[in-house]
Amino acid sequence: MHNQKINSFGKIQQITRATVAVFSLTFVLFSCGDNNTSNADLLKDRMEEVQNTDRDLVDSPCELLSTEEMANVCSIPSTVEITQLAKMYTYPTCVYSWNDGKCIQESFSGGHSTFVVDNNVMIVMVEDATDDIFEMSTGVYKDGVSVDNVGEKAMWGEKMSQLSFMAKGYMFHVNVKILPSAEENKKAAIDIARFLAEKL
Repeated sequence: MHNQKINSFGKIQQITRATVAVFSLTFVLFSCGDNNTSNADLLKDRMEEVQNTDRDLVDSPCELLSTEEMANVCSIPSTVEITQLAKMYTYPTCVYSWNDGKCIQESFSGGHSTFVVDNNVMIVMVEDATDDIFEMSTGVYKDGVSVDNVGEKAMWGEKMSQLSFMAKGYMFHVNVKILPSAEENKKAAIDIARFLAEKL
């Protein structure tokens, strides 16, 4: 069974924005109606536009990817418990953790050894992102390579085990440490990124 921990702060922000927008529209429409369309009809149309717009607003990447969806995207058995935690660092962040025994870490302290650690995916979301912001953010990838067919543009950094991509005015950083090899983590990051892009 997958547990999901999501704060309600983002939903409150959406409701507040919608309420402010509706009050503003009410004032404008009843002050500036025309002769062909009633103010009530105009207000109804504008309220529907506001509701449709607010449905698309995203305050946290946790809203785009549930624990059940993460399990499907990454082929995690249903018996494995996944935790999801919404955080606010510099930007809205969502952290997913589980332990399926597949994430292996090596240690060379006192000799070579390997041990199993928790699988972790961290998704950071940047709103109103531009090409300049993307270029600046991905400039930290010393080994960055472009990835096709992920959002509008994407770059993978193997050393950081992270994929950054742009989609519909957002930029996401998908940090994936869930599988033994870099190629496997890259594939998982791409699958997660494509899912997020489709949900926007």
